[in-house]
Amino acid sequence: MLWGAKATTGNNQFGCCSESEHLRRVSIRLGLYRSRVCCGSRVDDDLSLLHFGRLLSEFGSCVFHHLLDHVGDGARRCALHRTWGLLREKAQMSVNRLSVVRYGLAALVAGAGILASTSAMAQDASASASASTSTGVKASAKAPQVESAGDSDHDRFIGTFAVGYLGASTVPTGALTASGNGYTASGANVTAPIVGVRYWLNELVGIDAGLGFRHVSTSVTEHQYVNTGTQPYEGDVTYDMPSQTGFLIHAGVPLALAAEKHFTFEAIPEVNVGFASGTYKFQSHDILAPGQAAPTYPNDVSLSGMRLDVGGRIGAEIHFGFIGIPQLALQAGVGLYFSRTTYKVKGGGGTGNPAAPDTSSETKTTTIGTSLNGDPWAIFTNNISALYYF
Repeated sequence: MLWGAKATTGNNQFGCCSESEHLRRVSIRLGLYRSRVCCGSRVDDDLSLLHFGRLLSEFGSCVFHHLLDHVGDGARRCALHRTWGLLREKAQMSVNRLSVVRYGLAALVAGAGILASTSAMAQDASASASASTSTGVKASAKAPQVESAGDSDHDRFIGTFAVGYLGASTVPTGALTASGNGYTASGANVTAPIVGVRYWLNELVGIDAGLGFRHVSTSVTEHQYVNTGTQPYEGDVTYDMPSQTGFLIHAGVPLALAAEKHFTFEAIPEVNVGFASGTYKFQSHDILAPGQAAPTYPNDVSLSGMRLDVGGRIGAEIHFGFIGIPQLALQAGVGLYFSRTTYKVKGGGGTGNPAAPDTSSETKTTTIGTSLNGDPWAIFTNNISALYYF
């Protein structure tokens, strides 16, 4: 073979031996030639030097074609063929012994370069295979891991429900306050925290719905003993404390304006509607003496109230995914509301001759303002709530 005869991946193209055997024989011949030089033999005549150059070139050709069989990329194989062709043409055009030796060495260097590039490609392929996922999709070990847009805790719970406190808790109602020999109308609150659900329809829009309810009725029974000096007496007396019933309805449309990892920025238009009612009964708190007639009391007093909030708030929902429980979330924010509250007291007539009519009192209040109500600490006490997704 002269100047790198072409080798293929089939059976041997080097006479009666395989590629690897031919490469081994050329290596032995080069070793013998080097031994002659080391022993002081003459190798500077034209024929010997030309023979050495041809051996060196043949060795480089064997290395090139042996390595070319391991390059699977068609484009890369074509590029290597072109490179080797240029080297071979230059070597064939050489007419002196120095050129022969020079291009033989160039062939050897080219073969070493191909070996290095093939080794690098093999290492890259091994690294890519080791980073393959269980689904068969390969991920490069060198590529940085970029978090996808659907990687946030918020995206994880689209189409699921959350249960929690939805941010309103009181309903106004009427009350009576003792004043001198009578009573005056005043206002009070029924506490009915709203517990509800949140459901995300998609990554942007959700639905909030909740209900708060509270009923309170108290009955007191006392055993009393009265010592009049001449005829003591005792007995039980029962009377009722003012009753209260209140409920709140909440509806909202949370909008997830931005979500990243454990954080979601939200705007929530919402409305709260609440009603309250109760009764104050005029009753004796003392037992009657023997033979004493039951007194006449005024009519029961009806206590009622109403609340309407229309507005919205903005804030954040923080999932606890950073400690391994993304199902738990806290939300807090500030808002702007139009609020209308009413409480009413009516009753207390029916005594005297003729019977006195019922009296009534109604107080209405309209407020436009933020949900902080002027207290900066209210962002933690009034406007924070917990949600649990399932």
